[in-house]
Amino acid sequence: MRTFLIIWSGQFVSAIGSAMTKFALTIWVWQFTEKATAIALFYFFFQLPQIFVALFAGILVDY
Repeated sequence: MRTFLIIWSGQFVSAIGSAMTKFALTIWVWQFTEKATAIALFYFFFQLPQIFVALFAGILVDY
């Protein structure tokens, strides 16, 4: 149980850090450009690697 809590805590801290980074970068993009298109592109390119990794990770996990 202790090992699970350590791993879970690490994942929790990592997820919060990722969310804070995404939020801060969104604000920075808005302050820098003041355009919604820039924010949409930011979100698109932020999610793109996750989509590709998830596709190949799913295949890898199935084997």
